[in-house]
Amino acid sequence: METGKTGKIGKSGKIDKPTKGLSPGGTHPGGSLPGGAPQGGAPQGGAPQGGAPQGGAPVIELLGVTVRFGHRTALENITLSIPAGSQIAIIGPNGAGKSTLLRTMLGLIRPAAGVVRLFGLPPVKRRSAAAFIPQRETVDWSFPVTVRDVVMMGRIGHIGAIGLWLHPGPADREAVRRALDRLGLTPYAGRAISELSGGWQQRVFLARTLAQEAPLLLLDEPFNEIDAGTRQLLLELLDSFVAEGRSVLVATHDLELARERFRRVLLLNKKILADGRPEEIFQPKLLQEAFSGQVVTLESAGKTAIFVNKPPTSVGKHVEK
Repeated sequence: METGKTGKIGKSGKIDKPTKGLSPGGTHPGGSLPGGAPQGGAPQGGAPQGGAPQGGAPVIELLGVTVRFGHRTALENITLSIPAGSQIAIIGPNGAGKSTLLRTMLGLIRPAAGVVRLFGLPPVKRRSAAAFIPQRETVDWSFPVTVRDVVMMGRIGHIGAIGLWLHPGPADREAVRRALDRLGLTPYAGRAISELSGGWQQRVFLARTLAQEAPLLLLDEPFNEIDAGTRQLLLELLDSFVAEGRSVLVATHDLELARERFRRVLLLNKKILADGRPEEIFQPKLLQEAFSGQVVTLESAGKTAIFVNKPPTSVGKHVEK
């Protein structure tokens, strides 16, 4: 260790409850991410769409990276190397810089200091090799686009933005068909994404990721506001990605999930406090340091449950300090 639920169609024709559009300026389901990069990213500089890093280079490498917003430091002196086939959970309190770290890895945020490499090259040259699912609250779900359209946007890196609308080829249509089918979205392919519930909207983004066929997947709080069925599907999908040799990085507040389902955990609070296997990271001293004493552990039926702030009263009575 290094220290330092399934939807139903109601009478209205909508699936579950409709999700409200988000604030103006939010990212639409297939639009631009901060920095003007298309989601999914068109190839730049002739970089290939996928494949292993050339020359054995790490999938992602950060060297002494510091990020500031005005006078506020969001990340400080981050040095990190992520090999191919990694399965990493990024945990930390609110404001720890988890979202900033993911976006910096993609080149969507420019660091004040340090170097970022994506597949051995500057991120702008290999962004199409990375699929990114942002936090739900950053997306304008009222944008008028269908489920099939969003999933097809995952093919931008293969055919370009113009080709996406004018002439997607048989391979592109087949990739989208497979992705829709795998996520159970085929019956809803012609529906507006605004008609879906939160869990089904997340499935659409997952299907877009499948269609993209990228070797790297970054997800920002993907388990928020989704049903149990989508949660299990997402976990199985992430496991299959890793089994295929792809790399998966997930920023999450779900400590139990990070401990039970990920091979490597990165504990972050502007700096990297610890980086290692779950059994190394989930130690009381480290967690208390990162979460400023907000972490509570409970012993019940021989198992230890971990919570931030107050635990649910039904879990157990013994509080370990």
